[in-house]
Amino acid sequence: MKQKLRLVVISGGLCVLLSHRIGRAEARTPLQLPVESSRIHVQNSAALGAPLTPANPDRDARLSYVAGELTANAPAERRWWYGWIGGFAALSAGQAYFFFTKDEPAERILNAVGGGMSFIGLVGLLVLPNAGRFADENLAELPERTPAERAAKLDSAERMLTDAQEATRRKRNAVAVIGPTLISFGTAAYVWAKYDAAMPALRTMVGSLAINIAHWWTRPTSNAEAARRYRGQSAKLDWQLLPWISPQVTGLGLGAVF
Repeated sequence: MKQKLRLVVISGGLCVLLSHRIGRAEARTPLQLPVESSRIHVQNSAALGAPLTPANPDRDARLSYVAGELTANAPAERRWWYGWIGGFAALSAGQAYFFFTKDEPAERILNAVGGGMSFIGLVGLLVLPNAGRFADENLAELPERTPAERAAKLDSAERMLTDAQEATRRKRNAVAVIGPTLISFGTAAYVWAKYDAAMPALRTMVGSLAINIAHWWTRPTSNAEAARRYRGQSAKLDWQLLPWISPQVTGLGLGAVF
């Protein structure tokens, strides 16, 4: 029992350390383009067909770029959203069924916690805003016959792009991955230590890790990349598997700048 609890403490500490490391990486300032490069980019963007920054006085060209990106990316945003709504709904229903039909305390605890987190994920998708999902339909409804209408449409498109970038950031930050995984690992470790239910605990840990990584990895990032380009920043999402060798830890970790 003491040996199992010792492993639980070590595993929890590693999860916290991983969260801290990724959180520090995400907090870095996005790579900025040099001022001179930005100036040349703004001057030549129309001729080159490259993204336009807000500094460019050609509002029609900026509207064409922002609206075009949002319209092109909306189908992928909807597929991801509907797909994970269906996935979380199925997980919630399935784990609720096993909670009420299983007699083993270990299985009931694991399904209660897993079903609760799946339901929270479902509610989050339904409640949290993401204008990128239906940007193509919403932008198509806005008129652009006069300069004033085009200016208003550009303002709306820029707000949608900013909101879509924030929606991506919410799903791509460390807390969205590490938090649910840490809760699942802690629950599984408790069940393993208390009930000696190794296989249910292992199944829960592997399943939770796979679901959270898939939810994070499949999140479309095109709108976030477009927003970064539009603001003169590097659009690269710098995901790297890096070695960690320090007095605190030795191993592999996922570093991110986003």
